[in-house]
Amino acid sequence: MFMPKGTPAALVNKLNDALVKVMDNPAVRERLHTLGLIVVAPERRTPAYLQTFVEREIDKWAVRSGPAA
Repeated sequence: MFMPKGTPAALVNKLNDALVKVMDNPAVRERLHTLGLIVVAPERRTPAYLQTFVEREIDKWAVRSGPAA
C-alpha cells in the first residue's frame, strides 16, 4: 500500500497491521487464489520491505539521461 510522503509511522504501521490481518484471513486468501492472485510471504509485507523493493526497482528500471557509468 502506498501513502503520501510524511504519513506518520504510527498510521502506516496501523494500516499495515490491518492489511496483514486481512491477508491472513483464510476466506480472503481463497478468494484471491480464485482470482489468480498470490498473497506475498510474511517477510515481504512490511513497510520497510516495500520501500526497499520500490527503490531497487526504480534503480533497475530508470531510464538514464546521460551516458551509462
